[in-house]
Amino acid sequence: MNVLFVDTSNQDKAPAMAAFFALAFAAHAYRSKGVSQVYSAAPDYLVQADIDWANVIVFADDVHYEVAKLRFPSMAGSPLDPAGTTKVVYTLNIPDYYVYGASVVQQTAATQAYMTNAQLKLNKKLK
Repeated sequence: MNVLFVDTSNQDKAPAMAAFFALAFAAHAYRSKGVSQVYSAAPDYLVQADIDWANVIVFADDVHYEVAKLRFPSMAGSPLDPAGTTKVVYTLNIPDYYVYGASVVQQTAATQAYMTNAQLKLNKKLK
């Protein structure tokens, strides 16, 4: 299964989630991308080919999903907006204060809880 993680710039949340799940569920393929053309440079910027590649798309926050729906008509109809897409879409509402590469000591309990929440949501799908 191909799993795509999306955040604003592909600098913090999305790559952290991709790395986390690549260790936890190694049988699947993972990518991370950013929705912002301002903060994401190629090849980190989300394009249609990434969406076409993914079976499951995980957005760090609702705003990332909303931006993707505006830019990519194929995103309309996800389980969050049921009109018929075949993509499985999740949003995790991960706050912007998460910094990829921060030590466990530096991460807050809330951030760790978001990672656990993501694992719980995706666990059944990825097994």
